[in-house]
Amino acid sequence: MMHIRKGTSPRSLPRAAPRLLLVWLAFWLLGLAACQQTAAPSPATATAVPAPSATFSPRPPTATPSLTPVPLAARVNGQAITVDEWEAEIYRLERALTQEGKTWPEKRVREAALHHLIVETLLAQAAAREGHSPTPEEVQERLDQLAEEVGGTEALTQRVTRWGYPDLDAFRQALARAMAATWMRDHLLEQNLPAKTEHVEVRQILLYSAEEAQQALALLQQGTEFETLARSYDPVTGGYLGWMPRRVWPTREMEEAVFALEPGTYSSVLPSPLGYHIVYVIDREERDLAPWSRRIWSRQVLDDWLRQAWEQGRVEILVPGIEVHPGLQP
Repeated sequence: MMHIRKGTSPRSLPRAAPRLLLVWLAFWLLGLAACQQTAAPSPATATAVPAPSATFSPRPPTATPSLTPVPLAARVNGQAITVDEWEAEIYRLERALTQEGKTWPEKRVREAALHHLIVETLLAQAAAREGHSPTPEEVQERLDQLAEEVGGTEALTQRVTRWGYPDLDAFRQALARAMAATWMRDHLLEQNLPAKTEHVEVRQILLYSAEEAQQALALLQQGTEFETLARSYDPVTGGYLGWMPRRVWPTREMEEAVFALEPGTYSSVLPSPLGYHIVYVIDREERDLAPWSRRIWSRQVLDDWLRQAWEQGRVEILVPGIEVHPGLQP
């Protein structure tokens, strides 16, 4: 069950499969308090203190100042995400959007940045349960690589401060979490992506009105060759889509209808958000996932895992007005 709690306010497809698919991808890459105690002198070594005279006025004890709590943006299964970390991620996301020539509303940027940190934390926590955490030496090696890229440790320190981290140690902790999350992501994909899966080789006729699609279906039923008719609508490719696995189709209903066809047969009119399809199955066999379809499968594996981890854990949002939801973002 996901728990959302409001608190005090503190100061991101591959090229789509030919014509059929419009599937978003994305993949994403990526306070300790010490207490000291002073031992009380033993009775054997204690020195007697004379009682104060009648004119002596003892000073009131000096109060120990309390530490100001670090502002938090969220907690994930009890693990804090600080406002400093959140602001640094907002800065990183804004820079990435600027480089891509994109503009998002401020609220969307803030929510996407916090969502990323929550996802990263859930993955890093799962990595720890699997017995994996980056060693201090591994984190330092990555820090050294970053320092070399930007001109030295001092330059890196200045840069991470500009990004919003209080110091290099805070950035080191964020880097360790990101490295653990990356390991867990790769581990999930390795465990859940098949080496081979069923594919169908297909050609389609895609139209944008139900009436026109029914007219095309009638021509096929009267004996018109599928490829001939497909080329009349799409002279360049003849509607050829190539080898397509499951999980890449616009709707689950369309996927089931296509995979129920035998080679040499075609479907009825199949509606989808893209239009009205008539699909012809040329052949069927087990094949490796192509890079573009592997990215789609990878995203779905991660999304399924993340929704379960999020809903079974405890995610607390501590910033009023900010909403984040389970699963990967579109």
